[in-house]
Amino acid sequence: MNPQPTTAKRNRGDRMTTAWMAAALLLFSATIVGRTAIPQSWWLSIHILTLGVLSNAILQWSWYFSRSLLRLRRDDPAATTHQHLRQVLFNVALVALIVGMLAANLLTVTIAAAGVGAIIAWHGIALVVSARAKLGSRFAVVIRYYMAAAAFLVIGCVYGAIIASAMFQIDAPTWVVAARSGLTLAHSLVNALGWLGLTILGTLVTLWPTMLRTRIDEDAVAYSTRALPALVGGLLIALVGATLGQMLFTAAGIAIYTCAAAWGIGMPLVAEARKKHPHGYATWSALSGVTWGLLSLLATTITLATSSCPDQFRLVSPTLIVILGVGGVLQILVGALTYLMPVVIGGGPAVVRLGIAVLERMGPFRLILRNAGLALALTTAAAAPLFWLLVVLSFTIDLVMFGADGIEQGRAKRSAQNRATTEPTPLADESGAQK
Repeated sequence: MNPQPTTAKRNRGDRMTTAWMAAALLLFSATIVGRTAIPQSWWLSIHILTLGVLSNAILQWSWYFSRSLLRLRRDDPAATTHQHLRQVLFNVALVALIVGMLAANLLTVTIAAAGVGAIIAWHGIALVVSARAKLGSRFAVVIRYYMAAAAFLVIGCVYGAIIASAMFQIDAPTWVVAARSGLTLAHSLVNALGWLGLTILGTLVTLWPTMLRTRIDEDAVAYSTRALPALVGGLLIALVGATLGQMLFTAAGIAIYTCAAAWGIGMPLVAEARKKHPHGYATWSALSGVTWGLLSLLATTITLATSSCPDQFRLVSPTLIVILGVGGVLQILVGALTYLMPVVIGGGPAVVRLGIAVLERMGPFRLILRNAGLALALTTAAAAPLFWLLVVLSFTIDLVMFGADGIEQGRAKRSAQNRATTEPTPLADESGAQK
């Protein structure tokens, strides 16, 4: 069984994702052009991408898939009102977090981080409560990935508040100040590989074969079930190692995580792609993201193993973060949304095909522009700003295409519904047969 869209009223939480994506692209462009013009530009870039764009998408779509897999009633408050409320409160807390960081106000940052953690904990608990009677079902492992991911972001929020105290509190404990680099590394790992990574890996188990329009590999569920403990265990090892500043220990944990992801998730994905080759912008974008993500994990493992301390790792970590975030996670999100949006908007087969056609416009050009630009930006220092602007341009085109799909497919859907209500009902003769 693959999670299939329902005809329930569409959750417009995607507007929050779109708004944050527009903000991220503007910030990226401004940072590339004027590196020092924006205060806290690096922190803002990372957190607007990870919390603004990606976390809003996770809150919406992980619940969407969970609702399908768990077959929750459409009128269940846990599946509708509560989820919408969580997303609104999450964005309020995120705005407060940004304001607190820009104002260097420790109290605001701490309260906002606690708010983000509490909302994500609510999200995870809601999944547990909704799934408590159905965790024996075949695809329950996907929900378990989402639960584990939520737990890691809560841990990441605790670390974030501690790091903020080292940044803004004059009389911060000496051990916090001394351990700041290690705590920052641990914070980054649990947020990127725990919250984002586990959510994406769990979703790919069922979404990838759905996007390919093929049957899920018969071993996919078994592989992903066995991989989850190794993924969680490896990440916990890395968390402890980073906190203590032990780089080899941290590298070992990420190596375990990488092997578990490649074996438990990657092998079934490859088997499914061999049965039905990737086709169209959605699948090729997702495949590009998975490839960049795997490369970033390998590079992170090697860099951690060859770094003597967290401070040395921080010198090259921006490049690794960009590879994982922009090349990996964001491309996977674009691919997933390219597949999901036309189907969720709906309107019948003809209208859905129209939506797909809108999102496929300039597909090869966008893929080449983004991936070639990213590769050249990473390897050509002199012209890197130009190539980064090309990468931003490719994502900007994606954003425009998403907006165009909503307008054009929405208009076509309304026209189809109007025709259905205005067309005369066929007459029937006395025997009941239509004329």
